Amino acid sequence: MTTAPAPPAALAVHSSGRFDRPVDALAASVARIRRYTRGGRRVVLITGTEASHRSGKDMHQVLDANGWEWAHLSGERGAGECWGTWSTSALQLVESYTHRLTEMTWTRSAEYGGGEAPPVTALVLQFEVVGRPYRRTVTVIVVHWPLANTERRQEIWKDCALGLRRLEDQIRARDPHTALDVVGDLNRNYRQDADRRLIDHYIAAPLRLVQAWAGSTPVRGGTHGPRSLLDGAVLDRRLLGWSTPWCWLLPDDDSSDHRPFAHTLRWPLLPRRARRRIRHHLKETT
Repeated sequence: MTTAPAPPAALAVHSSGRFDRPVDALAASVARIRRYTRGGRRVVLITGTEASHRSGKDMHQVLDANGWEWAHLSGERGAGECWGTWSTSALQLVESYTHRLTEMTWTRSAEYGGGEAPPVTALVLQFEVVGRPYRRTVTVIVVHWPLANTERRQEIWKDCALGLRRLEDQIRARDPHTALDVVGDLNRNYRQDADRRLIDHYIAAPLRLVQAWAGSTPVRGGTHGPRSLLDGAVLDRRLLGWSTPWCWLLPDDDSSDHRPFAHTLRWPLLPRRARRRIRHHLKETT
């Protein structure tokens, strides 16, 4: 039986959770997002954060569903902070792993329990696009960086950016053509000129990516309160397509103090030489 190819365009949603909200609320939020559509496009990828304290049983309740797979990789301290779930009709997992971006730590605020926070660790998910062999793989890097409200945290934020560059080098050594999507809570407000420039300088420009909010900044509302756009995606421009808006806010719910956002998701073609190699391989194997 021939597998139907992934739709030519789809949606990705990021929904930063909150560590102290009930499991049932997070499960209801994920289920609602999976049903979300816009302009005929459906959600095929959801990512989230603040799950380091959630058990495997909790995350199974939140993320397990027919037609969907998921990853929440706990192990070393801090590794379970991020999670992802994807539709198997559109995306086929190549590999999943966690990667520590910095060894530096900081002291949490009392609201978040105090004590030393673990080093920032990213979740890496690489996908092939179902039924579309001439498209690039998509590598999603889910992150939660510290709020840079002290000198120490500012240093850690910048060190995370350096760690992200090292991670990109490793990814491209194995797959030079993959399309990157760095998504999550960067804890820098896109509406603020200085924060926007920092993201460009430390992440977007070195990795040859763009900020998803660029050209699609909502007139009102934010991922944190009425104005702050602290959550976002920095990604390969070709993943977004060319029709605006390519990034927007979703309705809020009680699973978090963050508001989810969506961005369009297209499948960039491989370079011509790589497509020729795949075409030749497919002819030999059929």
